[in-house]
Amino acid sequence: MSGESTSPRFVDVPMPFRVSRSFSVDQYHRSHRQLLLRASPIVDGGERIDVLFRGVAAMQLPIHLPSLCVRVATEKEVRRELGDFEHVLQEDSRFVPFVVCEELPLGFVIAYLALTVTNNLLSPMSTLLYEYEATPAPEVIGHLV
Repeated sequence: MSGESTSPRFVDVPMPFRVSRSFSVDQYHRSHRQLLLRASPIVDGGERIDVLFRGVAAMQLPIHLPSLCVRVATEKEVRRELGDFEHVLQEDSRFVPFVVCEELPLGFVIAYLALTVTNNLLSPMSTLLYEYEATPAPEVIGHLV
């Protein structure tokens, strides 16, 4: 990583962001550099949880995740697991190396920002994709200072 500060600043949602529900890759928009992970709602009007990564530069993760843990990768993990993508982090200091799956091999997303929203909408489209100022408002999981 570059010599600049890489300490993440967290807003609203403390890191690591852990959810013990299964998630799936719902959508990836290459042109918009967005990756959407969604947890199915729990039966009987339960809440749906969406996690959106914006400014995605690289990713490596399974389609289905038995649980989700979003955190910033350690320097050791960046060298060991993200070695092929380390140049991406050096090119732009705004990128954050997020770990999204702690089971080996690690699943990761290199992106500018991660947002989450919880709601009980059964819409096939996430409010994070079309309503940035949705109600309830999305919460920032973490981003680089």
